Amino acid sequence: MLQKHIKDELIILKRNTVNEKDTLIIAFGRFSGKILLKARGSKNINSRFIGRLEPLTVIKAQIYNSGKSLTLTGAEAITAPPLAPSYRNFEINQIICKILCSTLPNEEANPSIFEDLKEVIEVIREETKEDEALLIFYMKYLKDSGHLPVLNQCFSCTSKLTDSAYMDGRGHLLCNACAKENEGYINLSVEQLKVMNYYSSTPTKRALGLTLPDRTKEELKENLPKIVDRSFD
Repeated sequence: MLQKHIKDELIILKRNTVNEKDTLIIAFGRFSGKILLKARGSKNINSRFIGRLEPLTVIKAQIYNSGKSLTLTGAEAITAPPLAPSYRNFEINQIICKILCSTLPNEEANPSIFEDLKEVIEVIREETKEDEALLIFYMKYLKDSGHLPVLNQCFSCTSKLTDSAYMDGRGHLLCNACAKENEGYINLSVEQLKVMNYYSSTPTKRALGLTLPDRTKEELKENLPKIVDRSFD
């Protein structure tokens, strides 16, 4: 970053207290990518940052670049998490932030990830379909980051997947014939593959209209975190 004064839209991912007054923030910017910045005086009782640095808060930010570090100098909240979230809502926020902190590259903008994440945050904020929103986040993130495998074709023999498939340790989908030694592979039913394809290619709010059978939903809740871990390993 060469600019001294930067304006960007940020999604807060993590905050750590530095001392009695200041906070270190990890945020994802529309134009800046994942960045580390300091919010000076954010712990003061009359700080202008109060309520604006919670994880998954979306802010309009003003940033000063000293050449060595970034300092948050202004923040206007656009979208904020619920004031008193349910435990599941809080848990989902933590899951998303942990994934993004550990897998997003530093200072590399990705507008598609940013926009899709904003849509997911809006849904989570409503506290109605948080679990479905998390599943959609997994699929959107795999797609936008370039880690989504081809969902209708075997990686090995390139035949069309018409039955269940297996994901190997490198994140490749294999048909039943090619997945001979499938120990440790993730088994994905046809129903799961169809939902994964739909979630990855459909706008978030429209995707929420899909009614999932309980079994498919539980299978995806178990398998998608494993797929994300495997894809970014």
